Amino acid sequence: MNLNDSSAAKVGASVVSFIASATAAFRQFTIYSATTFSTVISGAFGIVKNGPGTLTLTATNTYTGGTIVNAGTLQIGNGTNLTASVAGTITLSGGNLTYHYNNTISYINCAITLTAASRITKLNGLRQYNFQTGILNGGLQTLDIYVDTAGGSAPLYFNQTAGTPLGLVNILNGSVGEDGARGIPLRDAVITVATGAQFRTYTSPTINNAITLNGGAGPNATGALWNESVVAAHTPIYTGTITLATGTNSSVGNSTSGFTITGKITGAGSFTKVGTGILSTFSTLTVANDYTGSTTISAGTLRVLKPFAATTPTASFTATTLSVSFSVAPTAGMTFRFFQGTTTNTYASVTLVGAPGRTGTYNSANSTLTIA
Repeated sequence: MNLNDSSAAKVGASVVSFIASATAAFRQFTIYSATTFSTVISGAFGIVKNGPGTLTLTATNTYTGGTIVNAGTLQIGNGTNLTASVAGTITLSGGNLTYHYNNTISYINCAITLTAASRITKLNGLRQYNFQTGILNGGLQTLDIYVDTAGGSAPLYFNQTAGTPLGLVNILNGSVGEDGARGIPLRDAVITVATGAQFRTYTSPTINNAITLNGGAGPNATGALWNESVVAAHTPIYTGTITLATGTNSSVGNSTSGFTITGKITGAGSFTKVGTGILSTFSTLTVANDYTGSTTISAGTLRVLKPFAATTPTASFTATTLSVSFSVAPTAGMTFRFFQGTTTNTYASVTLVGAPGRTGTYNSANSTLTIA
């Protein structure tokens, strides 16, 4: 369907019209209410979505003027098709963008620009969607992301080229991720992860976001933060501050791959290590973890570097064992506190490495190791 030859049209219940731009050669096709286009839309014009209701596009469209969503929703796909798409840039100016595909992994190839607070929704919890090409220009705006988990917990990955950063990203439901092998378009934004939702990674990206976790283990019980790769060399590094919301318990998980947090872990919430891999945290003299909730190691290993004057211990906590290595041999009476709150795991014995002739007692009530 080529609409260049018409100045106005009415499709179903929707009124659509061309509006001339500053140049006579370019026109915009404006849609005010709900409608569906199932045939290919082509032509040298752009589409503008105004007013309430949803505009659904189910074909591989080729119109060249881009798409602006000022209000209502632009939905690409209807849950049965595989290749619905638009060409050019989608500009979100306060409206919503929804994707609804039905193939195993849908590669979403489009650029996205935000000029106002907007929302992106992924439908179909059985299918993973990946933003693979184009640029994400956040314009320091707020982006709400809702990933439907009906029928499964497949994620929505943002792997585009990073343009201007977003200001705030709210993960409202489901799992949202960044690969790192391609792009990290969500970098610099403040991220909040709702209760039961998840931020995940693959490969080895550096995540510089300040992140607030509001509790839960994610939609697939692998963690509110999760590195899904099973490649040992894939180790994401979180350099921003991670805040555990007051009164919540948030899980962090990984499998055989690593997981490193060099930023500060803070807040009045609790923390649980899940997954079989090693999670490394670094509580340094300049970046001190000070979260006050309890700490639980339910699976894998939580490795904590804790500087203490000239004697730096590195503790490896598992569900059943605690081993501590020292940079300088400790002396009797030294006490090391690894967490501000309690440790739910109890350790009848502690293995000390680099502490000849010494024994240690771990007190889970205040998370301290005392050398004898």
